[in-house]
Amino acid sequence: MKNEILEKCYQISPQAKAFVASSQPHEQTVFLNTDDELILSITLEDIVIMYAYSTIETSRFLFIIQDLVSRNYPFEWCFNVSQQAVKTRELLLAYNFSLDMAGYQMKRTTSIPSISNQLTYRLFQEDDYLPAKKLMKASYCPLLIPVSLFAVPLTYFDKDDDKQTLLFYDSNTLVGFTCLDKNYIRDFAIDPAYQNKGYGQEMLTHVLQYMSHYTPEAFLRVSENNTKAIHLYEKMGFTKISAFAEHTKKQTL
Repeated sequence: MKNEILEKCYQISPQAKAFVASSQPHEQTVFLNTDDELILSITLEDIVIMYAYSTIETSRFLFIIQDLVSRNYPFEWCFNVSQQAVKTRELLLAYNFSLDMAGYQMKRTTSIPSISNQLTYRLFQEDDYLPAKKLMKASYCPLLIPVSLFAVPLTYFDKDDDKQTLLFYDSNTLVGFTCLDKNYIRDFAIDPAYQNKGYGQEMLTHVLQYMSHYTPEAFLRVSENNTKAIHLYEKMGFTKISAFAEHTKKQTL
């Protein structure tokens, strides 16, 4: 796989770059690859993952996108495009793709600030499942994140070799949690009753200190509509490294 293709994938997300790099040559189809644009698919047994990167959306780029999305395929599509490709996003919605999430990948490598001791935290336990799931829904629903996200199993929070969940308390009240996956902050949720009161900054500082014991970097992603969270993350030293818009279209029979 050529480095320039992987770098365009990275502009969508680091996960896109890693996934494409790990795919097999016979699974890949490159429809377009220029200095400024990329359209590439990875075809697996029952799903196709598309990546489309462009900051200029030329007529050729849009023609190929429209030709692809207008076809009926007997499998599920995941279509990941660069967040700033506005015309492409409009095309996907016009052809009945659902927007799952659009936003930014962010990265932090700077030193960790000092911390107060208002909050305490501990690792997730099985009895925490329902309170954590309830808090997730209360925190994410105002952001218009799909309700399907909340149908999460117990294993979503459970600890294994790579991932773990930390729950944060003010006295005995659960105010938020975070799910970590190696150097990736997969979820960062705060009860709406405790937002805009400094809890997010303290939680994130605890998280970064916790992660610093096993990784020098921290990554996360955030919805483009969540301006308050973006402000918090930037205040805490995170910078945007890529921008994405993830769409899906279910199997057509």
